[in-house]
Amino acid sequence: MPNILIATDFACGGIVVTILNNKQIIWNPRLEGSVGGREHQLLKNLKNFDQNIKHCQSDVWYQTHEETIPLGYFNKKLIITTENIESRYIIFARCQKFMNPEWIENDTMESIDKIRELAKEYAIPRIIKSQPNCETLELIDLINENHEIFDTNNSSWKKWKSSNTYLYRENKWLRQRFDEAVWEKENQQLYKYT
Repeated sequence: MPNILIATDFACGGIVVTILNNKQIIWNPRLEGSVGGREHQLLKNLKNFDQNIKHCQSDVWYQTHEETIPLGYFNKKLIITTENIESRYIIFARCQKFMNPEWIENDTMESIDKIRELAKEYAIPRIIKSQPNCETLELIDLINENHEIFDTNNSSWKKWKSSNTYLYRENKWLRQRFDEAVWEKENQQLYKYT
């Protein structure tokens, strides 16, 4: 039976299945710092699942974005959870980089509102929870290497980190927009600047 990794968009599923399968990184040519590859794409969604599962190999890790994937088809099951708000900030930072690569940070309301909306509509709601009979790894723990899923001295992990250094640098402007978006969601009103 194959193995499955459940991880939402921008939750680093590609690099994790690459490492778990002991393969070399195949970079996604469209998104700098993002990992591609067959195991990352074959079961990404449930469309044609019945056909695609037939192409899965035993003991190989595959990634999906679908929490409702039929788990009975898989031996080992791992979920990258995003219950911690810091995990959703990582998704937001990656989403902003890949979906808005030409973004210019400035203090115009047009700029602020647009990036806040990205956080509210895309990153903040991405709460992936644990499921019974599945091993879990919180995304922020993966980023901070606070886990035992794989050896963090792994060469593929080091290459991935060097291509994603922005995740390890403080970006006060981006963080402030994210925090404002969280406040707006929690309070169901627009953030007012004083």
